[in-house]
Amino acid sequence: MNEWISTNNKLPKNNTYVLAHIIDRPWGDSDDQESIFYKVLKFEKGISQKERELMKQGKIDCPMIKWQDETESPRWKVQTGADEEGNNEKPYHWTEFGPGSYFGQEIDYWMDIPKLSNK
Repeated sequence: MNEWISTNNKLPKNNTYVLAHIIDRPWGDSDDQESIFYKVLKFEKGISQKERELMKQGKIDCPMIKWQDETESPRWKVQTGADEEGNNEKPYHWTEFGPGSYFGQEIDYWMDIPKLSNK
């Protein structure tokens, strides 16, 4: 049986879909229970501000990545939604099917999605 894992203890593998608990997001009805908002989301790892600075200084490896215009740039020069920056307080974020996403700190627990067997 799958168990809930705190984001303070462990994070999913990069680009993995999980069942996630969203902090303080009510369904919308005034009589709904609190803290019952769950979604299937994909975990996407970014980089921290510290990692960005260390890459810029050449103290840790800095991969070259292709960005929107398909040119290659050092990773420290490229900012993605998953990076620790602005309103995103963590070096990762969570994306839904479609264009939506959640900041890293908006999810507190997650679990692997169980595999269903064909019977």
